[in-house]
Amino acid sequence: MTNHTTTLERASDGDVAHDETAALIASDKVEGTTVYNKNGEKLGQIENFKVGKRSGRV
Repeated sequence: MTNHTTTLERASDGDVAHDETAALIASDKVEGTTVYNKNGEKLGQIENFKVGKRSGRV
């Protein structure tokens, strides 16, 4: 698996490096994402999420 590092600019804490791959995304990129239902209606946004320690499922 190849890891690629991207850097995001954040006003609060400057440059933050994130290790990501084509199949993985950093949790802080998911948090704050707007969520819509199948009809395109806004449901809210992701504040946090939990990952199963053994299964790895969200």
